[in-house]
Amino acid sequence: MVLIKNLSGKIASTAVLACLFNFLLVALACLPAGACRPTQAGDIAGEPECRRRELEIDEKQMSNIKDSIRRFFQWEAYWTYTDQQRRAFYDEKSNKRFSILVFSLSHGLIVFVPDMENSVLTFRKSPDGNISGPRSVKSGPSFTRDFEGDNLLVIAKALGNWREFILLTGREIEKEPYGIPLLIPEEEMRRYIDRNRDSMKYCQVQSEINLLPRTPVTYDPMDKKKEALLEAIGEASIDLARMMFIKGVGVTITIPNFNINDGGIWVLIENSHREAYTMGMSIDVTKTDTPVTYVGTVEIRRNPKYGIRIGADEKIRQAAIKTLSYKIE
Repeated sequence: MVLIKNLSGKIASTAVLACLFNFLLVALACLPAGACRPTQAGDIAGEPECRRRELEIDEKQMSNIKDSIRRFFQWEAYWTYTDQQRRAFYDEKSNKRFSILVFSLSHGLIVFVPDMENSVLTFRKSPDGNISGPRSVKSGPSFTRDFEGDNLLVIAKALGNWREFILLTGREIEKEPYGIPLLIPEEEMRRYIDRNRDSMKYCQVQSEINLLPRTPVTYDPMDKKKEALLEAIGEASIDLARMMFIKGVGVTITIPNFNINDGGIWVLIENSHREAYTMGMSIDVTKTDTPVTYVGTVEIRRNPKYGIRIGADEKIRQAAIKTLSYKIE
């Protein structure tokens, strides 16, 4: 008997959301002269765009971002590449260095990775200067290696989400996010950008990364920040279990190891009736109040009604860093 509540669409029980997170990329830092190519009109107050405080990324931040990008792709390959063709694709890429194109805006970063199936990734910036883990937006033949024409318009179109673009540029932050449309016609994009171009500055950087081997996956050592995030993941998992199951059901929650800059994590929730649910959680360390949120169901096991099977539960157990037992009250 399946003891699970109707969540009115909150849990997509059969959707395989393999690439969560939102992870990754890039050597961003407008470092030495010539490393940054301002694409707006000239200089501002005598300084290149890439030296503006809200746009530049220092050497330490760049190193952390590159590391989180490599770990993101490694995470994705380890957890989601289940067939030999996908694994071979990653292994071939891991032996090479390839280019990435980074746009640093006032409230975030947009990264384009042509060699990884034209991936588009974003990072958020917090007011105190922290940068989130990468979030994977999409991949596909939506842009070329060389941007031509109006870069702001090309960025907005490649991102495929007008609301996200506006929030990352820092425009209209006084509005509620849902007050900004997700999509608008290209001509409206063009008119908006033309009207607000002077306040939509960015720094453009081209750099290179290399990928980590698909295995073994490496993790940060435990420290106060990771311990606090682990606690938040446990609390979010218990809250989710309360929504999933009726009172009196016992659950075991297994949390695998992770890195602070990961964009997400898969958590295993098993009930006392031997049903196993792999749940996707997003991680955003720039959101101090709610750094962990549920995003979708990755896999359901031991329930004859569903046929989803990618073997995530075994991998979670192998990488377990914490196990919780809880009875729904």
